[in-house]
Amino acid sequence: MYLGLVYFLLMNHLAIELESFFKSNTDAVDIMIHSISDGVWYWDTENPDKIHLSEELWTSLGFSLAEAKDPAFNWQQQVAEKSFEEALVLLEQMKANPKKLFDLDVCFFHKQGHAVWFNCRGRFLLDAEGRPKSRMIGFLSEINEYKEQELKVSLLQNLINQSSDGLQVARTTGAVFYLNRVAQERLGIHDFEPEELFVWDFEEIFKKEGAWQQHIEQLRHAGTLLIEGVNYNQKTGFPFPVEVTVQLATINGEEFVIANSRDISERVRSTRTLRKQRDLLNDAQKIANMGAWEINLKTGEIVWTDELYSIYECAKEEGPLGVEETLARYGEQAGQEIQAIIEEVSANPGVYKNYTTSFRTKDQAMRWVKISFRSINEGGEHRLFGLVQDVTNEQLVKEENKRHVALQQLLLKISGEYINLELDQMSAMINRSLGELGAFVHADRAYIFDYDFEQNCSSNTYEWCAKGIQPELENLQNIPLDLVSHWVERHLEGEIFKVENVHQLEEGELKEILTPQGIQSLITFPLLQDETLKGFVGFDWVHELHPVNEVDSNLLQVFAKLLVNVQRRAELEASLVHAKQEAEQANRSKSEFLANMSHEIRTPLNGVIGFTDLLVNTELNAEQLQYVQSANSSAHSLLGIINDILDLSKIEAGKLELEEVETDIVYLAEETADIVKYNTAKKNIEFLLNVAVDMPNFLVVDPIRLKQILVNLLSNAIKFTSKGEVELAISYKELSEGMGAFTFKVRDTGIGISEAQRDKLFKSFSQADTSTTRKFGGTGLGLVISQMLAKKMGTEVQFESEEGVGSTFFFTLERPILKRQATKVSSFSDLKNVLIVDDNLNNQLILEQMLAHWNIQSQSVDNGIAALTLLSKEVSFDVLIVDYHMPFMDGVKTIQEIHRLFKNQGRVLPKIILYSSADDHTVSKSAIGNIIDVKLIKPAKVSELFHALKTLSDAPEDATQRVVKAQDSLVNLNGEVRILIAEDVSLNMLLIKTLLKNHLPAAQIIEAENGRIAVELFEKVQPDLIFMDIQMPELDGYEATREIRSLEAEAGLPATPIIALTAGAIRGERERCLAAGMNEFLTKPIDKKRLLQTLEQVLQADGRAQIQFDEAHLAEEGLLDLLDGDVSLFKTLLQEGIREISAVLPELEKVVHSRDRVRINRYLHKLKGIALSLKFGYLADRLIAMEKLETSVDLEPYFEELRSYFALLRQEIELRLHAYE
Repeated sequence: MYLGLVYFLLMNHLAIELESFFKSNTDAVDIMIHSISDGVWYWDTENPDKIHLSEELWTSLGFSLAEAKDPAFNWQQQVAEKSFEEALVLLEQMKANPKKLFDLDVCFFHKQGHAVWFNCRGRFLLDAEGRPKSRMIGFLSEINEYKEQELKVSLLQNLINQSSDGLQVARTTGAVFYLNRVAQERLGIHDFEPEELFVWDFEEIFKKEGAWQQHIEQLRHAGTLLIEGVNYNQKTGFPFPVEVTVQLATINGEEFVIANSRDISERVRSTRTLRKQRDLLNDAQKIANMGAWEINLKTGEIVWTDELYSIYECAKEEGPLGVEETLARYGEQAGQEIQAIIEEVSANPGVYKNYTTSFRTKDQAMRWVKISFRSINEGGEHRLFGLVQDVTNEQLVKEENKRHVALQQLLLKISGEYINLELDQMSAMINRSLGELGAFVHADRAYIFDYDFEQNCSSNTYEWCAKGIQPELENLQNIPLDLVSHWVERHLEGEIFKVENVHQLEEGELKEILTPQGIQSLITFPLLQDETLKGFVGFDWVHELHPVNEVDSNLLQVFAKLLVNVQRRAELEASLVHAKQEAEQANRSKSEFLANMSHEIRTPLNGVIGFTDLLVNTELNAEQLQYVQSANSSAHSLLGIINDILDLSKIEAGKLELEEVETDIVYLAEETADIVKYNTAKKNIEFLLNVAVDMPNFLVVDPIRLKQILVNLLSNAIKFTSKGEVELAISYKELSEGMGAFTFKVRDTGIGISEAQRDKLFKSFSQADTSTTRKFGGTGLGLVISQMLAKKMGTEVQFESEEGVGSTFFFTLERPILKRQATKVSSFSDLKNVLIVDDNLNNQLILEQMLAHWNIQSQSVDNGIAALTLLSKEVSFDVLIVDYHMPFMDGVKTIQEIHRLFKNQGRVLPKIILYSSADDHTVSKSAIGNIIDVKLIKPAKVSELFHALKTLSDAPEDATQRVVKAQDSLVNLNGEVRILIAEDVSLNMLLIKTLLKNHLPAAQIIEAENGRIAVELFEKVQPDLIFMDIQMPELDGYEATREIRSLEAEAGLPATPIIALTAGAIRGERERCLAAGMNEFLTKPIDKKRLLQTLEQVLQADGRAQIQFDEAHLAEEGLLDLLDGDVSLFKTLLQEGIREISAVLPELEKVVHSRDRVRINRYLHKLKGIALSLKFGYLADRLIAMEKLETSVDLEPYFEELRSYFALLRQEIELRLHAYE
């Protein structure tokens, strides 16, 4: 390329020299044309196909003259098309300018096909006037060699112009001789003339005087120079860096400076960027405490960056450490692990590994580093390289974070412990938490001080000391605040007070206090409750200086706030405990007041009601009987009012709780009917008991409160009904998912309720209006109490009423269905058809439904005449049921007439008469006593009617699934029974003695006027039965019972039945009685029927007092029914239950002696679960009662009674199980 460039420059130089020569020597032109001519041509342009070319031309083209003159020869085909077109264009130009010469390089084709170039010159022949003719003449010269050189020069020129480098040629004078295209574009120079532009016009380094000549001398000496400089674009003035290769060349004796310049802007930018990146990398390594290293695994050469020397604290002048020396710094184990990584990475190029370790610096400080490893094996080089980063700060931060997290977790643990902490454990917990936090922050002492601003002093209340640290608690009491004014002031502002170095304190009182304690550093946190400063918590360091960082300080401040909350909670709980104690005391006072009031009121009422009841049954004239009955009625009314007021007080105070148990709803309905039936009879009102015969008999409910609601509703219905009827109806509807709805309705045909009166119904002490109050009396509390009780049961009393027609009150209880056996027979073999004679259609329907349930057909008539008419037609009936009250002919007369009819016909028809309790005397005195088979008091009960029909039927005993007595068997026991009565009121003693003597004439009555005498008499006479009053002097009924049970346990005697007598009907009375060891519970005034029923339960026929194990104690039938009659499983469960209870009782005895109430309740709960599952109802009641006793009550007497009772229960179960063998 360089030689071609020289040739091109030379040719240009010669052309310029020749042009100058021709201009000055015109005569020589002709001589030269002839000398170089290779032929002559003559061409008539009007006949372009005709041309004359000299023989020399055709010979040079490989044609003979003969061939050229052949008419078929077309000379134009031997001329290149482009050359011919250029010739025609030039001819047109010459015609316009006749003086213009024809001068054109024309390409001819050789006979063999290759191109032959000729330079053709000529002109038009002119006429005499100088105008061009159509003919031209000229000569031509072969220029093949010139064309080849021209082509080479063109190719070289193109190559030079296509180069990315700029080429510039200058004379030694500095004048620019040549610039290629790239140089022209960069320098902004085009179409310049030599000598017009000088190198220093665009080369900055040559602007200085003498610089160019100095440069020429350097070139002459060195031959070639490589220099960097800056060029300027002549148009824009924009500088750009260049790298120039310069040579000095001599051509035809003249020296030329040939420079090849390269734009290095990108390189400079890249270099600058690389330098900047390198600087940034160096800065980054310094900032990141990171250094790089490299090991040539072939040569062993090691390279370190500057930062690496700093990390390892090595002098750069000494060079990098060797591998073994470096590994030794990390210790034996880390060194071996790093060596293993080096071997692994070296064997696996491209694998990247990290390793974090530590070493000791020269001053023995611990420094942590993270080392990265990687190897490359390329181009014959095997290198291991990586980074070493000082991560000491990060490691310390990580460890500090772990420490802070651990401190947070410790605080969370402490706070969680405080949440569930009992007050009596508070001090121990504060000491423990001080110790945990003190140990965590490596303190030697942690403490709490209380501020007493009234006494102007501070005292150490809690203290923890590390091992070997002398406690200061006793020495730091009542410290005057003036001595520690520094931190008092800070604490009052809610700020932390700390001393990082006690030795640097100024001499003064604070230093005098701290120095004797050996304290070097301390920090204290104020205990602020709202804005009140209570004290402070602090930490001391004795063995070392210990500045506390901000995070630890914040977390310890959280502990200070936690202590404040704990202290506040302790104060609140203490105040709550105090308030609770006051409330409990007030509640106890109220309860005691209610109990005393109840007792004081009921005691005289007990005498009035009891003795008037006795007086009614003595010989009295009509006027005396009326007076006695009035007194008795008034006493009962007063008792009802008192009960209502007490119930309302308990409900409103939230003291009334439901005791829901499995209850026979049919029996409850019949009991309710017994309570109110006398009142309906007195008013000559028909009372109907309509219980659905196909419903389940049992549901879980509070039987006492349910009965109370029904009695209240029935009493109201009776009170406001003067004629017609009152009905208690119970219906049942099965719901989904094992639930059933029991609806209770009380319907009457009374006065009804007007629209204006309805809003007052459920308001305390309110009735329909004042006139009603005067006429009917009452407190107006019955409905209020009933509604309250209903709502506690999850329902609501509703009503429908029409004034003058009557009212219906109703409510529905939704309860789980309990599968029990219904009151029915499989068949009555000889009872197929029954005649019902009753004028009340509703009662007819009720009786028909009962009979149909037992598969007995029936027919009803509404009077005696209709009955006689029907029977006279010889219609067959098996039993006759007759109501006493009927029109035309009452029940007695009807039965007499039917008896006469059947007697005449020689037939017998069993007869049942239904009558009200008010007619008892009339019916009993009538002359039909010997012809009536069964007398039933209305309303007709399912159980009594069933028993009556069974009596009249010849069905065998096993035909029944459950036998119910037709009437209460109020036994009159003739056997001698010893009964101890403990009662301090002589009137009550007389009453209970009289009642007992009337029904137990042979009983021996032993009297005790207080509990102490009762215990003494028990030891002497060992009675069969005890009636125990609760409120007595010297020793109350509870304590007396406990002592008796204790005596029985010591002597191994069976438990004597004890019946509680109490005038207090307050909440918890029954539970306390049962828990004390009593068997039954009677309230004053004593109900005669309830008393006799209780006697039946506890006395057997021989008069010996024992526990009668009925369904209340062991629901044998209910348990068997639950097990679908599986006797084997029944026996297994009872045996396992007895074994489990026998195992638990000794454990319970231990915790009862230790008074561990938590474990006591745990065992009681376990035993209660067993008792409830196995249907030990009475045992479960006793356990529940013991659970409810206050924690202050001594349970040992209760346990002894429980153990004695269980021994009897166990004997009974073993007897029953033996019966199944």
